[in-house]
Amino acid sequence: MPFVGKRKSVDEAAKLERFKAEADTLYNVYLIENAYNVLRRFASGNDPQMLWRLARILCEKAKLSRDKEDKRRFLYDALKMAEKALDNEGEEGCWEAHKWYRPHFYSSNLWYLAEVKARLGKKEESLELYKAAFRMPVLTIDDGTAHDKAYEKLQKLGVKDFVNV
Repeated sequence: MPFVGKRKSVDEAAKLERFKAEADTLYNVYLIENAYNVLRRFASGNDPQMLWRLARILCEKAKLSRDKEDKRRFLYDALKMAEKALDNEGEEGCWEAHKWYRPHFYSSNLWYLAEVKARLGKKEESLELYKAAFRMPVLTIDDGTAHDKAYEKLQKLGVKDFVNV
C-alpha cells in the first residue's frame, strides 16, 4: 500500500502550507496573539519553516509585553526556536531562520547604516539610506521606530516632499 503513505504525506504537506499561510497572514496584519495560537503547536516539532515563524512571533510578543519576566521568557523562547530551526534546516537551508537568529535585517538595518554613513560624512549615501528606511513597510514595532527615526532625520536634512521620497 505505498500509495496510501504518499497520499498521507501529501495531505500533511498541504496542511502545513495552510498553517504557514495562516500564520503569515496573521503576522502581516499584526494579530500576534492569533499567530502565536496557530504556531505554538509546532514548538515541539522540527520543521524549520514553522520554528522560525514561531521565533518571529515570540520576539513580537516580547516587544508587546510590559512585564520584564514575560519579556525575558519570550525572548529566550524565541532564541531557542531560532536555534532549533537552524539545527533542523537540512540541506535546503532556511535563510529565514538565519534572519531571525541574527535580527535587524530589515528597516532598522537601513536606519543604522544611514547613521554610520552620516557620521562618516557621506551625506548623499546617508540621505538615500534614510529614504530607504522611511519607505520600508511598517509591519512591526521595530519597523515603526525605524520609520519614525528616518522621518525625523529627513526633516532635519530639509526633505519636505515625503510623498516622493
